[in-house]
Amino acid sequence: MRDISGYAVSTLPEFSAVLRQWINANETYCEISNWGDVPWGYNERASLSTFAAAVWLSGAIALEEYVEEKDRAGSAMGRKKQRKGRCDLYVDLQGKRRAYIMEAKILWPSLETCDWERPLLKTLNKARGEAKETRAHNNEKKVGLLFVSPYIRNSKDSPVEKSILNLVQFLRSRKDTCSAWTFPAGSRGFYWDSDKRWLYPGTAVLLMPL
Repeated sequence: MRDISGYAVSTLPEFSAVLRQWINANETYCEISNWGDVPWGYNERASLSTFAAAVWLSGAIALEEYVEEKDRAGSAMGRKKQRKGRCDLYVDLQGKRRAYIMEAKILWPSLETCDWERPLLKTLNKARGEAKETRAHNNEKKVGLLFVSPYIRNSKDSPVEKSILNLVQFLRSRKDTCSAWTFPAGSRGFYWDSDKRWLYPGTAVLLMPL
């Protein structure tokens, strides 16, 4: 069994170092827990913290869950309605011309279904829509961020590696996104003790700018 990890940066090549560190951060967490826990098995906030850690490890800076104004189109004369909300993540790569505002979502798709691509893209576009509403102050680039934690049946007949490679092929084929994935050999058979029916072999992240 081999590690399956990598990244593709068609739209945001400046994030190469962040994505490499994101892969390392996920694998380091697993190693320190002796492969008894995985960071991608929790909620959106937990996955966001791993991504923010990767930003810092790459030499950039990040700020999570800060209060920010949101704009929504109003019904009268196209005016915008303003409200207070939270921005999931601010990233400044330092030395680049622009910083980034990111809104995040998480999705747990079954890799055994034939239509997991559709909800994946729908959820990513929802994140982009929320990023569009978030107020920018210094011409920050707005980005939708999606964490994907796929699962598959815990059975000797489950095509785990084939399913993972199908997902990787899909990620590589998307020219409108930037993505990374990690499916370490050590976590390929990971399941929660509370429900041993399903394996959670790894994770992926997608970034799509407006």
